[in-house]
Amino acid sequence: MTAYLLEYNAPAGTKKVDTLVVSAADETDAEAYAESQFSGDGAHWSTATVTPLADVASNAEDALVGWRFRVTVLTPAGAILEQVEKVGDVTDDDIDLILAALVVLLNATASIAGSSQAANILTISDIADAIGDHSIRCEVFPPVVQDITGRQLNQDVDIPGFTGAVVHEGIAAAVLTQAYAIDTYAVPTTYKRTLDGHTV
Repeated sequence: MTAYLLEYNAPAGTKKVDTLVVSAADETDAEAYAESQFSGDGAHWSTATVTPLADVASNAEDALVGWRFRVTVLTPAGAILEQVEKVGDVTDDDIDLILAALVVLLNATASIAGSSQAANILTISDIADAIGDHSIRCEVFPPVVQDITGRQLNQDVDIPGFTGAVVHEGIAAAVLTQAYAIDTYAVPTTYKRTLDGHTV
């Protein structure tokens, strides 16, 4: 995992964070994670200047606590058929355990009985569920950051490095699967942020 310096040219006096140091698997994840940390003005991080700084040895303990793994199954017409979400906690704090928890949640829905997991591959439904012609959307969002009133300060931005190949939109008698990153995947983390040149 690598630490990245992200910088963008915020107009003077705008009171917007303009520099972040984060660790992530690659520049794409670093930009997506930076965008997720702010509500309203996050999009500029996708065009920030990104500079690799140094390799980071490993994820911190409890790195996935608060991260939200959401699975949505959509009908061929685009309507939501099922949606489940697992939030990482101190018990389920690696990808394998979170996928196992998603299997339980998926099999508790009205439309799915054949969800399973093999290593980092999540089978969302099997042939017997007969929804292989549906589409799936698997997203992973950073933990929610709230102010003292409970208002969310960051925004839900999917971090693309968590997910890989997807099998969906086939025939009804087919499986729906999503590949996830392995347990050693570098979970993005913020190390430093500055506002108008000051560390915050």
